Amino acid sequence: MKKRAKNITQDKFYVFGAHLTYYYLLNLGIDENRILAVVDNDLNKQGKRMYGTNTKVISPHELEEGANIFVEMGPYNKEIIKGLDNIKNKINYI
Repeated sequence: MKKRAKNITQDKFYVFGAHLTYYYLLNLGIDENRILAVVDNDLNKQGKRMYGTNTKVISPHELEEGANIFVEMGPYNKEIIKGLDNIKNKINYI
């Protein structure tokens, strides 16, 4: 993930998953202000903020068409991408 994080060229993007991936990106030097929101399927997390930050957690249904989203969930990447593609027609995966 370290190499992928260094290769993120988009000024603003979303991160999938309200968990450690978000904090790991911050630890790798990604500026919190570049992250528009964290996208998560868990209704209990949606509408809240990531602990210690101002970044909100949103539903995948709130993504706009053409959104740039960082997905790094190991063996679940393909499943997550398929699910997101079923919700929105055009999402850019970074």
